[in-house]
Amino acid sequence: MRVAVLTTQLSYGGNSRLVLELAHGLQAFGHRVTLALPRSAPADWPVLCPLIRVPDWSASSVPPCDAVIAADYVTAEAAKRSGVRCVIRLVDRWDPGYSPEPDRAYRAIREAPVLWTVSESLRHLIRHHAGREAEVLSPGADPSVFRPRPRPPGPPRVLLLAAPEGPGRPLRRLGDAWAALEEVRRRLPEVQIHVVCRDGASPPGGGWILHGRLTDEALAGLYAQCDTFVYPDPSDEVPLSVIESMASGTPVVTVYGNGIDEVAVSGYNALVAPRGDVERIARYIVQILSDEPLRRHLSAGALTTARDRTWRTFYHQSVVALAKAVSTCQ
Repeated sequence: MRVAVLTTQLSYGGNSRLVLELAHGLQAFGHRVTLALPRSAPADWPVLCPLIRVPDWSASSVPPCDAVIAADYVTAEAAKRSGVRCVIRLVDRWDPGYSPEPDRAYRAIREAPVLWTVSESLRHLIRHHAGREAEVLSPGADPSVFRPRPRPPGPPRVLLLAAPEGPGRPLRRLGDAWAALEEVRRRLPEVQIHVVCRDGASPPGGGWILHGRLTDEALAGLYAQCDTFVYPDPSDEVPLSVIESMASGTPVVTVYGNGIDEVAVSGYNALVAPRGDVERIARYIVQILSDEPLRRHLSAGALTTARDRTWRTFYHQSVVALAKAVSTCQ
C-alpha cells in the first residue's frame, strides 16, 4: 500500500522520533512509504524512506497514496483537502493545549476521519473534549541500543534532559528539577549531575556536566552509567526518554500525571512524587543514590516494564491499525 506521512518538522526530539519510527515501521512491513516535509524544516534524524520537500501545505503537496497520515493539525488540513480516501490524524500530544491556534488544532482532531494516539491519557482527552475514539499505538525503545550495561565505578550520578516543550513554550517544569537537584547537591556534595541540553536550554549556575545532542548509542551509555533519571513534567503522552531510561535499567524519579502514570509505578520501577513537590523529588533522588538494594529493585521493575515497550511492538500495532483504518474509510 502507498502511504504518505506528513509532518511539519523532524527536529531532534521525541515527537519527531515518533513520526519517523511510524514511517520506518510501516515501510519495514512492506508498505511503500513517502515522508513529506517543508523545504525549510530541519531533518535532524536519519530518514530511511523516500523523503520529499514541499513548498507549502496545500492539497497538491500530498504525494500520491492510498492512505495519508498527518502528524499535526497543519498537515491534517492539507490531507483533508487532498481527496485521499483514507486520512489518519496522528495525535502525539494534546495540540489544543500547545498550539498558538487552539481552535484550529481542536478542529483538526474533531474532524479527522481516523484518529491514532500514543497513550490512554490522550485517548481519554480526545474522547472527553472531541467526542471521538482513537486507536492507541504505544511508542517504545530499541532494546538493542537501550539496554543495561556495566556501571563504571565512581560517584553517584543523576541524568536530566533539558528542553523546551515546543516553539515559544516554557521549559518543562525544569524549575522544580533545578531546585530539587540543588538540594541533592547540598545533601550529597559528591554527586555528578549530567544534563543533556536541547534547543538552547541550559541549567542555572555552574557545577553541572553538560552534554549537547547525543547519538542513541551515546545517550544509552549515559542512561546506563547514571543511577537515576529525573523527569519532572507530567505529560499527556508516555515520554520516550522515560521508556529509554527504563530499558537501560535506570530507575526514574518523576511526578504523577497523565501518560507518566501508564508506565511509572512508584516503588516498582520508579519513585513518583506529586507534581511541584520539590522536597519529595529531592528526597527520592537521594534515596535511590544512597540505597543500592532499592536501586536494584527499581531497576529490575524498569526492565520488566520496558520489555513490552519496544519499537517493534509499535510497528506491529501500526500495521494492524493501518489495515483497520483503510477498511473503515472504504
